Amino acid sequence: MKLHLPITLLSALLGAFIAQAVEIPDGYEQIDLWTPSYLDDYTTNTADDKNAFILWTDVAFTPTTNPTWTISTPLVTGGNLIFTTAEGYDPVALSFSGGKSTVLEQPTSLTFDTLSNLTISNQTGSMDGAAIDLGTGGKLNISNINDGVYSEVIADVLFSGNKVTSSYGGGIYNGTSINIENNGYVKFNENVVGSDVKQTSYTSGNRVSSGGAINTRSIQFISNEIIEFSSNKTLRNMAGGYNTTTISVHTMGGAIHISQESSFDDNTKIIFNDNLAESCASESNSKALGGAIHSEAKLNFNKNDFITFENNKVCARVSYSNVSTYAYGGAIYSTSTLNITESTDVTFYNNSTLAETIYNYVSSPELDSAGGAIYSEGYLNISNNDSVHFINNTASNEWVPSYSKGGAIYSSGQIYIVGNTEVVFEKNKEMVTGQYHNSGDIRFRSIYSTGDKLILSAKSGGHITFYDTVYMGNKAGAIVSFNADYQDADSVTQKAKGDIIFSGLYTAAHLAEVKGTAATSSEITESQTSEINNLITLYGGSLQVVDGAKLNGRGLTVAAGSGAKLLLRDGSMSH
Repeated sequence: MKLHLPITLLSALLGAFIAQAVEIPDGYEQIDLWTPSYLDDYTTNTADDKNAFILWTDVAFTPTTNPTWTISTPLVTGGNLIFTTAEGYDPVALSFSGGKSTVLEQPTSLTFDTLSNLTISNQTGSMDGAAIDLGTGGKLNISNINDGVYSEVIADVLFSGNKVTSSYGGGIYNGTSINIENNGYVKFNENVVGSDVKQTSYTSGNRVSSGGAINTRSIQFISNEIIEFSSNKTLRNMAGGYNTTTISVHTMGGAIHISQESSFDDNTKIIFNDNLAESCASESNSKALGGAIHSEAKLNFNKNDFITFENNKVCARVSYSNVSTYAYGGAIYSTSTLNITESTDVTFYNNSTLAETIYNYVSSPELDSAGGAIYSEGYLNISNNDSVHFINNTASNEWVPSYSKGGAIYSSGQIYIVGNTEVVFEKNKEMVTGQYHNSGDIRFRSIYSTGDKLILSAKSGGHITFYDTVYMGNKAGAIVSFNADYQDADSVTQKAKGDIIFSGLYTAAHLAEVKGTAATSSEITESQTSEINNLITLYGGSLQVVDGAKLNGRGLTVAAGSGAKLLLRDGSMSH
């Protein structure tokens, strides 16, 4: 049931809606849309057609209400298209449901603006983009969809249950750009690309599925109340038997795949829950990358109130021996820059990566699992937020402990965690699971870095606390700095006077919880020992190694005149 706003605020919102409708550009043919049948004549648009569909009442399209919507025929094809409420009317609803083909196919531009609700649901098909196929160049804009009643239950924009058995975009496919701005509750749930049904094709080459909800070049989510991606899936199963040695299986982005710079800016709440990327191969590589998001370009989360990634997962499987298997980025896989900045509350909880075998007789697999929450190949920047928590994320494989790296974060590039009020890493782990699991194959470790920079700066009065451990390899020329000066949200240089804390306070309890039995002293020590195989420079504030934690490295240098403090309380440092 919707949660009603105060009457004065609600009246103000509705007053704004009643008088407004999108301005129709010159050259558009305006078509009054009263019933579903009015779209019958617009199934074969050319790329140059300009049609503005003006809604006077709620309109719902189904194969029953619109008999021309056949298995092979989209409702509308091509053209520059606008759907909006008639000027001066209360916003009305538009929905499409149950068709066996794409709703809107390869428009040059497509705009939904000033509606009370937009729903595209339960579309199925074999082609890409069951809801909307933007082709290679189409642009999509969804703006001002809001019935004026705030709800965390009923979505104003809903893409749900759309499914394609082909390769890309269960809900929306491709295009040059997607802009989703100034809407109420925007929800993408249970959209699927690909299939987990075993396939037996023997044609050589890669099999790729990407973007369970959206596969596009660039997407912008700006000033929406709620954005939710839940239970979207990207699947591919090619474990069909022998003679498939040349088939590599890749799944990328359980919810979203992007290839150009994209942003989530100024939104109230962002939720990514229970999304999945899963791949299965026989005798060739299996890769699952980004349980929620797979990004090949800069990705920005800036000035949002609440951001949550919870229960997202990647799973890569193989069915035969000596096969490379990669499960990377339980929530986010990023090959470029990932910025998470100036937000109020950021949480990564219970995300996971899993690399495993299908049959017990598999021997010597290469099961590589990394970045239970985030896998970053470029620049990872988490800065100037209020609260950031990485809790209970897991990187796991079914064979060798060393094949699991970074319970929360894996980085082969640069990590900057600076200027936040509170950052906490807790219960993030690397482990072996399944048929080869034993009680000793668990280690609590938040960050595993093979990159060249680890920059941690806690603002004055703030802290960065690791209840798990950190590993950084000895890459030539690598820089490790604690509490160096940083740039705040206004690009003003600030002194980092906060606390960087390595704590083993909860290690024994967390190990016992996961194992189901008390941990040995050696197991506890392993999960309390951070290894930073580089010179650490401390520039200010305090470095605290406490409650059984150990920090091993190549030495610590304290900057002259910094006033920095080192606290060892039931903890130790060595080099």
